[in-house]
Amino acid sequence: MINQCTIVGRLVADPESRQTQGGKSVCSIRVAVDRKGREKETDFFSCTAFGQQGDALAEYAQKGRLIGIVGKIQLDQYVNKEGVKQQSVKIMIDNWQLLDSRRDGEQATQSPPNPKPAGTLKVDDIDDPFAD
Repeated sequence: MINQCTIVGRLVADPESRQTQGGKSVCSIRVAVDRKGREKETDFFSCTAFGQQGDALAEYAQKGRLIGIVGKIQLDQYVNKEGVKQQSVKIMIDNWQLLDSRRDGEQATQSPPNPKPAGTLKVDDIDDPFAD
């Protein structure tokens, strides 16, 4: 069975980060996704990331940023204050990526999540098969 979804939308608020009782990092966000159609409709999704994914999300994402998310849909069941059973849908984030550049006026003071250092390549390091 497959449970995977992909959404692209904008963060409606800054990420909320916390620690579980066991010390695991948890980050929660809400994402607004526009529906295609004649009338503009928007769906709002609650999404959760754990561990390093959540830490990076809390550090680099801000309200209004465009984000792409791949994750699993999870149905949570709970009892509200009035004692009525309720259900909510969450997306458990497997992977995410910011899809826009920083806004004008914002400076990149830190590197993006999971930076891959660029190596230096010198011309002498290249074997040229056509060289004499």
